[in-house]
Amino acid sequence: MAGKGKKAEGPQPAARLITLITGDDRFCRTLESILKQLQAKKDEFKGVGLCHIKPGTNTRWLNALTKDILQCTFLIFCDKASLWDLIDKLKRNGSAIPVFAILDEYSVRAIDEVFKMGYFYTRGVVGRTVGDPEDLGLLTRAIKEEFRKRLALEGEQPAKRVGWKIRVSPEDRAERRLVSLFLDPVMREFMQRLIFTVENIKVEMPKGLFTEENKLFELFKEIDKDQSRSHDKAFNTLAKEAVARGAPVPKPQPILLEGETGVGKTVIAEWIHRYLSADRVIPFQRISTVNIGKDVLEAELFGVIRGTFTDAVPRPGRLLLARGGVVFLDEIGDLPPEIQAKFLVYLDEMEFLPVGWPYSWKVFSPVYVIAATNKDLKAAMEAGTFRRDLYHRFPYRLRVPSLRERRGDLRPLIDLVLQDPTINKGWVEEISLGAIARLEAYDFPGNFRELESILARAIFRAMQAGRRRILEEDLEL
Repeated sequence: MAGKGKKAEGPQPAARLITLITGDDRFCRTLESILKQLQAKKDEFKGVGLCHIKPGTNTRWLNALTKDILQCTFLIFCDKASLWDLIDKLKRNGSAIPVFAILDEYSVRAIDEVFKMGYFYTRGVVGRTVGDPEDLGLLTRAIKEEFRKRLALEGEQPAKRVGWKIRVSPEDRAERRLVSLFLDPVMREFMQRLIFTVENIKVEMPKGLFTEENKLFELFKEIDKDQSRSHDKAFNTLAKEAVARGAPVPKPQPILLEGETGVGKTVIAEWIHRYLSADRVIPFQRISTVNIGKDVLEAELFGVIRGTFTDAVPRPGRLLLARGGVVFLDEIGDLPPEIQAKFLVYLDEMEFLPVGWPYSWKVFSPVYVIAATNKDLKAAMEAGTFRRDLYHRFPYRLRVPSLRERRGDLRPLIDLVLQDPTINKGWVEEISLGAIARLEAYDFPGNFRELESILARAIFRAMQAGRRRILEEDLEL
């Protein structure tokens, strides 16, 4: 006889059913509750029904298990007492439907026999503990997995809507707060070490260190015109007064971020800047050492006076523009040897000489230095291309985990990329579970940057096909 949910009297051909064969009404109510939750969260479950058949003392209940019901059923839950009669009927009908046995205790024979017959069995579904959160979680996962297998057999690809894992507001994206959303334990452990490190390097930066950019540019122009010592005071009044009072000169310890290309070292550096800016906004300057000539790189970092080299334009340099703030030196492993030596002196003294500087006194400009590299600096030291003493000036060295080491973050990151308006301008609304599974099986040697590139190409291919869903075939891995 038919019970709750979809009736046994001929469900619609397109219907999909979970069939429950048990006299335990409590277990039936549990499945009804799980199904309602799935239907509320996932559109693909809205057409799924529950067929409850109560077995009696004889086998008449098998008559209620009609061909129509078996045709629509993608998963069966069955009492231990009725299990063998059910399996016998399924064999005679040629119905290879996964069966979850509801057992009060484990049965080795049940496990062996069900596997031999090609049916599915799980030890986690136990009728006596259906209220246990762990069992409820297993029930929910089993229903989702078997339902999606059924959809795949029918040629359908279940999918996730963009925004299914995280919702990103424009403010979050603009301020790059997303580093705090990572879920994987490896990344959470890294963030704990990072917070501990940043707390340790924080020093009190005097407010007088902050100077507007335009004033610094004007000052460099004046020095270019009048190379007298009158500008000594303009740059170093604060430092001299601090020394005269016996006050300690701020000297924050530098941080080195190591990790493969594309792991997000720039995002981490920006997060450190925001963390240090919690009390007041401080400057942030980024400079990359890649593909920049030695003279230009030295001028960018330390500043330059006009005429020092061909086409040299007077400018303060990033270390002065970020005075009291943060300088992010990207790819420090590519720093030329001559600049390594000069940067080493700066880390010791927090003072430097701009390129072409006409004075003997140095410019005082303490900053928080964050350096990053994707190179093996220990190997570079052995090869003689990177100074050992510079490497050891970084007491805080943190390795950013690669994407393959933190697979628990992959789904949130996929969702994050699909919500990026620079990559997805609203055309793609879904991504199939098959596509997600294929991405989860990939190693991503290019890390997050490669994930962005793969999804951008997949969006383009979906657009070309006139679809709003990314399918597995859209991925170029």
